[in-house]
Amino acid sequence: MSLRADLEREVARLAAVEAIACLKADYARLVDGRESPREIAEMFTEDGVWDGQERFGVVRGRDEVFRFFDEVRAHVTWPCHNMVAPSIGVADDLVTATAHWYLWMPCTIDGRALWLAGRYEDDLVREADGRWRFRRMLLHVETLTPYERGWEAERFPGESE
Repeated sequence: MSLRADLEREVARLAAVEAIACLKADYARLVDGRESPREIAEMFTEDGVWDGQERFGVVRGRDEVFRFFDEVRAHVTWPCHNMVAPSIGVADDLVTATAHWYLWMPCTIDGRALWLAGRYEDDLVREADGRWRFRRMLLHVETLTPYERGWEAERFPGESE
């Protein structure tokens, strides 16, 4: 490849990394702002998956993602997503990517102040309209602990170690 082609490819890769970082920041802002779940659902591919594993469940497809976040608003009355230490890898095709983030989230769930810590693993795709979307968002919850007790005393509510 020529130097020009190499530079153009690197600029395209960096632009993709920035677009993906902005997508994740927008996701956090929309969830935390308790915005329309439709906007959140539109961040996913038509068959996209939000996977909270056994702790929060798995939803598939935009319609289910919409319903999930619509219902979540009744239980999670104050979320504060802090996405930390992103690692974003864009494939050579400039159409697919993976991203990893640490999550630190003070929150209020069902009237209880909690600390949530975990990791996100995202698979993304740039669709025909040029927008990056989540194909799969996987949340590994490391702790969901009462604020007043802390994660050493009670790593998960109601579960003793």
